[in-house]
Amino acid sequence: MLNGIMYIIAFFISLPFLATWIVYVCSYKLTEQKIKSFHLAVYVTTPLYLIAVTLMIDMVIGMSLTAAIIILFLLLLVGVLIFQWKKRTEVLLSKAIRIVWRLMFLLFITLYGLLIVTGIIQRIFFSV
Repeated sequence: MLNGIMYIIAFFISLPFLATWIVYVCSYKLTEQKIKSFHLAVYVTTPLYLIAVTLMIDMVIGMSLTAAIIILFLLLLVGVLIFQWKKRTEVLLSKAIRIVWRLMFLLFITLYGLLIVTGIIQRIFFSV
């Protein structure tokens, strides 16, 4: 039973776009609202993209960037909080975290696509 769950998690880490699509379709059937369904899919599957990109960078480049990703998240959060403070004088941490979470999704889905292409090119031309 535990092995089955581990295989499912590993499958969705390997193919996070499939998990995003499944979450979107399921939530759309429940809510029938495209925007809310898409936001839910983004919120739920962002950790899968984070893990997948971290593992792919380790495979392609050969170094772990987990600490750099955490620092990037915190720097983006500080930047959004400073922007809120300057623009509105009211700082909402929950809204800032939501904005940073969406930015991380956009960044890591882009990195995921680039790393897939890089990995394929690397395996074709530079494999021994």
